[in-house]
Amino acid sequence: MGLLMYQTMVVLTCLTKGNRSSCTFDIEVDTNVKVNRLKELIRDDQKHTFAKFDTSQLILWKINISNNRANEIHDLNLENDLNIEEMFGSEEIRKYFENVPNGSIHILVEQNVLCCPLHLIFSYESDKKVEELGDDLQRLTIGEAFLIRESR
Repeated sequence: MGLLMYQTMVVLTCLTKGNRSSCTFDIEVDTNVKVNRLKELIRDDQKHTFAKFDTSQLILWKINISNNRANEIHDLNLENDLNIEEMFGSEEIRKYFENVPNGSIHILVEQNVLCCPLHLIFSYESDKKVEELGDDLQRLTIGEAFLIRESR
């Protein structure tokens, strides 16, 4: 006979990295679900921001910064700050949030743009030549006019 799990809902205040601290949003989630489910909820809630991102391209950082100190978020060193913890998709949310302080930002959402495949097309005005570049792009030198377009 397995253990009976009770649903424990929490409201987590989130901020997308690079946004103003006044642009927070709240996500209500059960602490017994995995962080990957939280990523789905964030992507669904913030459709316009994360429409082109898979949940695997979202990095969630557990932070605890009070709203009146929110301007400090942009000065954080995410990889080396001892008070910041990367939230891994296979872990349950309760591992990171036993209690949720009010009046704080709990999660910083980062977009891992290095995972996003881009399809680049560029055109030189001088000879009207258009060249398409594949996925193995290592270096690109562009003169004068160019166009960058995302594929898919």
